[in-house]
Amino acid sequence: MKRLALALAGVLSVAFGGAPATAADMPVKSPVTAAAPVAPVWTGFYAGISGGWLRADTQWSQFGSAKFSDSGWLIGATAGANWQTGLWVLGVEGDISKTNAGPRLDPPSCTPTCSQDVDWLGTLRLRAGVTVTPAWLLYGTGGLAVGGIHDFAPGFVSVHDTKVGWTAGVGTEVMLAPHWSVKAEYLYADFGSTTVCGAPLCATPATADYVHAHIARAGLNYHF
Repeated sequence: MKRLALALAGVLSVAFGGAPATAADMPVKSPVTAAAPVAPVWTGFYAGISGGWLRADTQWSQFGSAKFSDSGWLIGATAGANWQTGLWVLGVEGDISKTNAGPRLDPPSCTPTCSQDVDWLGTLRLRAGVTVTPAWLLYGTGGLAVGGIHDFAPGFVSVHDTKVGWTAGVGTEVMLAPHWSVKAEYLYADFGSTTVCGAPLCATPATADYVHAHIARAGLNYHF
């Protein structure tokens, strides 16, 4: 009877499960491997376009405390390069923009109208930022500013000049795709002061506390 039971158990084992399982027959799990590190997305060269709004303020000494102030648009091109190490992104950026901002001082301080037009504006800046997420960058920036400025006062001066100053600001940039990003930034630019009417035309030299520009703009960049 015992032999019959053992034989029956063997038949059932073969019929429903094949040969008895051994340790060698157990499935082997694949080894767990660490995920590959995410490659930096900001390192490299880029170029793009930008546009926005500019407010320009100035003050001329011959008109006492009277100030010029006006705003307008600007549109231009940008190019730069980034280097990323960990969360930090360092870079250099240059841009050139056409503007139509022209501070004007109307009567009675100046007859008929004095003006100081900002024809174009360019900057060359360092950028330093930190990535909040791999695709989101916050940065500070500062460097050189250059502007093409036209001064005009009836009977005094009408001069086109290129002025050099400084600029600083902050911004944010988001990587939308492997090669495309959008940014928004604020810059302040200062061009110092200059003499707009000297001897012999003006017995008392007239000076201009030159353009102080507030720039708010957005841009689209392509990363190579």
